[in-house]
Amino acid sequence: MRGKLVVGLMLGLLVAGCHEREPSPLEPQTNAPPLPVPYQITTPNAIRAPQQVVEAANQINAYAAVMVPYVTLAQQSQPQPTDSGWVWPLDMGTLSGKLIATRKGDTTYWEVRLSGSDGYRTYDNWLALKGETSPRHQRWIRYSEDRNAPSAKVLVTKTKTGKVAVRVEAEGMSCSYRAEVEPDSTTVVECLQNDQVAFKAQWKPGKSGKLISGVEGKAAKTLTWRE
Repeated sequence: MRGKLVVGLMLGLLVAGCHEREPSPLEPQTNAPPLPVPYQITTPNAIRAPQQVVEAANQINAYAAVMVPYVTLAQQSQPQPTDSGWVWPLDMGTLSGKLIATRKGDTTYWEVRLSGSDGYRTYDNWLALKGETSPRHQRWIRYSEDRNAPSAKVLVTKTKTGKVAVRVEAEGMSCSYRAEVEPDSTTVVECLQNDQVAFKAQWKPGKSGKLISGVEGKAAKTLTWRE
């Protein structure tokens, strides 16, 4: 639990305010790439939809926004050019951090590194998060303080037709999630357990939704709701 002090508490405070829009970092940007913005799926009606579907959508959005605390801190500083890219200093009290960006073609590669102490651990240029962004995809990997290994992975891909696919895998979640969003905002989310679909939900904002629990065709249960 204490190992999530840096990321978990900040994410809980900040992710509720995320929207799919560009941040407004301080000027000038000295030709630095724009700070990353998480892709967020539309959550179903929290009153009418089954709780497990609402929780699934919220978890997907929370993990897709794993970079938000660091981006918020980066907005308070100026990017500094380096030989290979740009660095945003992050003021984190007893910790010093930096958001590093390197651009190759239309893809920007990101790293968050921490040094100092959070009261529980001491860090020495530790890699907390890395990712990459382009017009067609986002990929994020968060690292565990306990094992210094990946603890969460997020992949977002966009097709030329406007369809978006999201995949989230993280330690401690009851499911890994697979989501698809059509251009008309129709959203499908699958909860996978041991590579088997435990439940599948589909909804369209302002219209209706459907939840299929269990393997479809094998004693699966269906529940519908109005958005």
